Amino acid sequence: MYDVYYVTPVRNGVHHIDETIWSIVSQAGTLSLRYHVQDGGSTDGTLDKLARWQDYLDAHGASLPGSVTFSYATGSDDGLYHAVSLGFAQLSPPPEAWMGWLNSDDRLWPGTMEAVTSLGRQHPDVDWILGWPTIIDRHGRFGQIHKTCLLPQEVLAAGLADGTHWRFVQQESCFWRKRLWDAAGGVDISLRLAGDWDLWRRFSRHAPLVHLQAPLGQFRVRPGQMSGNLAAYFEEMEEHEPFAKRQTRQQELLTTDTFEAAVALPSPLTGRWERQLRRFKSAQSDLPPPEPRWRHLLKRTVKGRQQAPLFAPGFSWDAFTYARRSHMRVLAENYVVSATGAPLDIDYCDLKAYQDALVSAFIDQTLPPGSRILEVGGGHSRVLPLYQHTHECWNIDKFEGAGNGATDIPVVDYRLVLDYLGNSNPELPDDYFDLVFSISALEHVPEEETVHANILKDIQRVLKPGGASLHLLDIVRSNIDGSCWMHGIVPYLFRNIETANTFVPLDQFQPAEDLYMLGKTLFDDLWKPTTKKDFEVFGAPSSLTVFWRKPSVML
Repeated sequence: MYDVYYVTPVRNGVHHIDETIWSIVSQAGTLSLRYHVQDGGSTDGTLDKLARWQDYLDAHGASLPGSVTFSYATGSDDGLYHAVSLGFAQLSPPPEAWMGWLNSDDRLWPGTMEAVTSLGRQHPDVDWILGWPTIIDRHGRFGQIHKTCLLPQEVLAAGLADGTHWRFVQQESCFWRKRLWDAAGGVDISLRLAGDWDLWRRFSRHAPLVHLQAPLGQFRVRPGQMSGNLAAYFEEMEEHEPFAKRQTRQQELLTTDTFEAAVALPSPLTGRWERQLRRFKSAQSDLPPPEPRWRHLLKRTVKGRQQAPLFAPGFSWDAFTYARRSHMRVLAENYVVSATGAPLDIDYCDLKAYQDALVSAFIDQTLPPGSRILEVGGGHSRVLPLYQHTHECWNIDKFEGAGNGATDIPVVDYRLVLDYLGNSNPELPDDYFDLVFSISALEHVPEEETVHANILKDIQRVLKPGGASLHLLDIVRSNIDGSCWMHGIVPYLFRNIETANTFVPLDQFQPAEDLYMLGKTLFDDLWKPTTKKDFEVFGAPSSLTVFWRKPSVML
C-alpha cells in the first residue's frame, strides 16, 4: 500500500513535463508514492522523456526522500478527464489512500504530499483537502498566491464555486481519499473542461472541504491552454447545472440565517470569510443587481456616478492636462475617498486623493461592468478594490519599493503580475484591456529613452483596439524660480503617441488661479516625512495627465 496515488495526464507536453514530474517525485518526507503518467498519444518527444524517467526511477526511485514507484502508458483517450480516469484505473488505491492529479505543465510545492499525509494521520476523518492556490507564468516564475477563502459545503454542492458566484477551486491544490472518489462516482469523462467543477460539486455532497493553510499546487498560466476558454467552460456548467438554478440556490442560502452566521465567523481553517460572503452576495445575475455592499464597507464609495459631468459628451481632454481646483469641486460633491468616509476637502486634499477620484470618475462614466482594467505600478492599489467584483482587474507591480512603493505582496481578489511594465511579460495578453492606467508610477521609472519606448510599446500591445490609456504623474513647481520639474517620460509620451490632450508648459496654464497644487500645510503633514525636505526647497507638487486611445483599426 502507498500513502499517495497520483496521476498526470499529458498529450504533447514536452516543454514542461520534466518540471512537473520532478516536482512530484522529489516530494520529501516519509511517504510512499505510486505515480502514473497517462499519455494521450504524444508525438513531440514526450514519450522519450517518459521512457528516460522510467529508467531513472526504476533505478533510483526507492532512494528518493519519499519512495516512488513510477509507471506510464500511452494510447488514445477522449480528453483530459478520460485520461485521468484511465490513469487511476492503473493504480487501484485502497479506500483510505490519498489521490490527486496534476496536469503536465503545473507543479507541486516542495513538501506538499508530506503536509497532506501528515494532516491525514492526525485527522483520519478528513477526506478532502485544499491548499492555497498559486499562479506561475509560462516560464515557471512565481506570479501570485491566494490565501484560501471560505468554500462552504453548501456552496460547493450547489455548483456555486463557478467563478461567478464564488471563487473556483484550484484542482492542482486538491487531494482527496479514494473512499470519497468512490462515493462521488469519480470524474465525469464526458466533460472536456468543467469536469473538476462537477467533481467538487459531487464530492461536497459526501464530505466538507478542509483548508490547509499552506501553498500546495502551482497553476501555470500560458497562451492557448484549455482552461483559458472560459466561454466553453461556462457552457459545460450550464448544461449540467443551469445558471438560473445556481442563482436560485444562492438566494436560498442567503435567506438562511444559520448559513450567513456561519460564513461570518472567522476560523483558522477557512481564512477570510466575510470578504467572500460580500462577493457571494454581489455576484452577477440576470436580474438588476443591488448596490454592491462592498463599496460601502470599503468606505470609498461613489455617491452619484451619473452626477459628476467631468466626462460628459463633448468634453476636452485638454482641460485635464493639469490638476484643476474646478475638478476638485465636482469630485468633492460626488466621491467619498478618505479612509474615514469623509468627502474630499479641496482645501486640504492630497494629490493621491484627487488622482484616485479622477480615475474612478473616468471608470464609472466610461467603462461598463465586465470591462478589463490594468493598473501599472499600483502597489497596494486604492482604486482596484472598488471594481474587483464588477470589472476584471489586474495590477502589474514588482513590489520592489520603487518610488516609496510597497514591498510586501498583498492578498487580493484581483490579478497580480509581479513584473515591471515594458518587459513584454506574456502573462499580460495582447489586445486585451479596455483601460490601462497609472497613478504616480511612471515618474519613478529610469530616465532612459529605451525604457520609455518599451513601456509605451507594452501599453499599446496589451490595450485592445479602442482601449484607453490614462496616466497621472506627479510634477513639482519650484518655489524659488517658478520652473517646473517633470519626468522625461512626459515629453516622450507627448512626442511619440497621438494623445487626446495637448501639452502646455506649466507657466502657460490658464486660468492660473484654477491650478491645483499642494500648499505648505498639507506638504508638511503628508509629504515632508517621506521627502525629508522643506516645502520651500522641494517645491509645490501637482498632477499632470496624459491620455490617449489605441486606434480601433491598426494600419
